[in-house]
Amino acid sequence: MGPPTDPPPSDRRAPRRRVLLTGIVTYNDGAISFRCTIRDRSEQGARLKLPAGIVPPPDVWLIEVTEAVAYRAHIVWRLGEQVGVELREPLKIRAPGGDLEQRRLHALWLAAAAS
Repeated sequence: MGPPTDPPPSDRRAPRRRVLLTGIVTYNDGAISFRCTIRDRSEQGARLKLPAGIVPPPDVWLIEVTEAVAYRAHIVWRLGEQVGVELREPLKIRAPGGDLEQRRLHALWLAAAAS
């Protein structure tokens, strides 16, 4: 069963601010990754614009390229190419280290930051 397809909820815990940031969505232990646009952002969530035809699973990693931070993200709504995600605790990935997952996220960030 896929994530909800309801429109974005209007009663948010924290207001989102409009942003235009480059993000990377990744899953399957880094085997699948793609760029996205982060359109709105709050401490607890974000609205993403995904490439056409991409339907990721409900739980992914979201990398904010500018900040070199990765979040476990859970898709809570989907409307066409846009999804709303709930964000978990940030993981700093500017320096390699930590466990294998953190090193994978660092490598993805490094490739995106270099381009």
